[in-house]
Amino acid sequence: LSRFSADLMHIYYPLVLKTYIRIQPPIQWKGGMLQELFKGKGSSSICSNFRDVMLASVDGKNVAKYIRNKLLPRAHNISLNTQFGGGFNGGETAFAHLYVRLVNQACKAAGMTCANLFLDVIGAFASLLRCIVFDTEAGDEAWLHKLRSHGFSQDDIDSIISSVKACSNWQVDNQGLIVQPEDGEQYDISLGLAKTWYSNTWISQEGIPNVMLTDQGSLAGTPFADLAYTFA
Repeated sequence: LSRFSADLMHIYYPLVLKTYIRIQPPIQWKGGMLQELFKGKGSSSICSNFRDVMLASVDGKNVAKYIRNKLLPRAHNISLNTQFGGGFNGGETAFAHLYVRLVNQACKAAGMTCANLFLDVIGAFASLLRCIVFDTEAGDEAWLHKLRSHGFSQDDIDSIISSVKACSNWQVDNQGLIVQPEDGEQYDISLGLAKTWYSNTWISQEGIPNVMLTDQGSLAGTPFADLAYTFA
C-alpha cells in the first residue's frame, strides 16, 4: 500500500467510497484467520497457555483505524478514571500493575494491612456480548439467554439490566450529557460503520475448509477490538 500507493489508489479509493456511501464494509473486512499465540508460560501442549488473535485484511484495518480515531473521544467521555490498561487513562496494562504495587508499598510503609483480589475473565475478548456495545439483530433476548445459561439468577439478571440501562451510550458522556461532535455528522457515519463491522462476522482456521459465522466477541486483532471491549 505504501510502495505502490498511486497504482492501488484507483482500486482502493472506490472501495472506501462505496463502503461509506452504503455504510457497509466488504464481507472480506469483517473476518480473518484465527491464530493461536503461545503466552510463553507453562507447557505449549496445554490449550489454556495460548491466546487467540485474528489475522485480518490490512486494507480493511486501515479504514477501521480511521473510524476508530473518530469514535475514540466518545469512549474517553464515558471511561472511568480507574479504568486502566485498555488504551485509556494510562495506556497499557503495566500501568495498572505499577499502581497496585505502589498501593502495597504505601500500606507497608504505613504499617497498614493490605490485600489484593484478582479476578480474571477467561476468553474475555472472544466472549464479549456485542449487544452491550451496539444494537444487534439478536436483541436483548439473546443476551438474557446467555446470562441464564451461565447460571445467573433472575435477581442478578434484573440487577445487571438496570445497571446497564443507567450507563452511558455512544451519544452521551458519563454525566448523561449529549456529546457534541467535533465534525458534525461524521461521527454518526463512523458509528454506523462500526456497528455494521460487527454484523456477519466470520473466522477461518487452518485445517478447516469453510469459514465459521460468529455472533459474539470484540474482533481481537482489529482496530475496533480494544475500543469495543473498553466501551462495554
